[in-house]
Amino acid sequence: MILDDLILDVSEFYKVHPGGKFVIEHTIGTDIAKFFYGGYNLEDNMKPKPSFGYRHSNYARIICNDIAIARLDCRKEGAEQSMVRLRWDKDNVVNKLTRSFFFETCDMKPRHNYKAYYPGMKYLTRHFWIRSMNNKGVIRHYTTCNAMATNFYNELVRVLREPEQVETFNKAVLNSAESNTMTFTIKNYKKDKGFSWKPFDNDQRTDYELKGPMGKGLAPEKEGIHLAFCAGTGALCFVDMMAHIALAELGLLTEEDHEAGSIQTDRFQMKMYASFPSKAEGVAWDLMEALDNYCKKKGSRSFELIPRLSKEKVNPARWNDTWIEKTLLSYNAPDVKRMWCCGPPVMNETFDR
Repeated sequence: MILDDLILDVSEFYKVHPGGKFVIEHTIGTDIAKFFYGGYNLEDNMKPKPSFGYRHSNYARIICNDIAIARLDCRKEGAEQSMVRLRWDKDNVVNKLTRSFFFETCDMKPRHNYKAYYPGMKYLTRHFWIRSMNNKGVIRHYTTCNAMATNFYNELVRVLREPEQVETFNKAVLNSAESNTMTFTIKNYKKDKGFSWKPFDNDQRTDYELKGPMGKGLAPEKEGIHLAFCAGTGALCFVDMMAHIALAELGLLTEEDHEAGSIQTDRFQMKMYASFPSKAEGVAWDLMEALDNYCKKKGSRSFELIPRLSKEKVNPARWNDTWIEKTLLSYNAPDVKRMWCCGPPVMNETFDR
């Protein structure tokens, strides 16, 4: 399993894990960072009062270091750790509880693998861990979703809606040079002991520690069916994937994109199941809808949006066990290369089960 950029051999440790064998056995082959730092709980999310995640101790970290057998990407592309601060003049409001923030290195120097645009598919939805220097014990993980930056997002939506304007696309948003800033979109859960409220507090002028990129990311294939199920801010995990599809369809991928690896639009399919109360409350809804409409008009199958809008009575069926089984069995298993799920804890556990 993976913890940050460490690859752990748990073939013996699972027998003595204080939390039991199940937790280890169930997460083999996955990235456990969000569980290790207490951001999420693997189970018991369906109780009337869901369990909180368990934040592991320094001793647990020592054990992980002892059973680590390798680092992801090692020296060439390893995660960079930096002190950063917020650029208050550049944040972008997504909705009343969600905002895109720009974190800038304190020394103003670029960092290895800090980019406003990652060419190709290798870095799609890899994550960074962030903590406030005013509360060092709380570490949270946020995925890269560079296409949420205002200029990038607006340019994509504009040319998808008006493809005849594709020649006017501002390619400056595809700058892959190493940068001194990173963009993360954060939802304020308003929990005093958590992390998410801190960037929203204008009086909280603190420095932050940032490390990344880490993890496996989406790791899509160049062809085949890819199923994505998301709700709420879980959609953020797929924003850069949608941006990559849009750029490919519009013929805007760079040479670096092709060198790093890109989808084959005539053989790639992404089925985006997205659940929101309404269009107005949908995260990245404009991008989803614009890309879906563009592909329909073009006759391309590279992206299809299947929305669930509960307040608007659009596909209102709940995503329960029966619905999940029926939906998944409608696909031919060998054709499905990836299946992703990102939403509230109850949704994630339902899919997991």
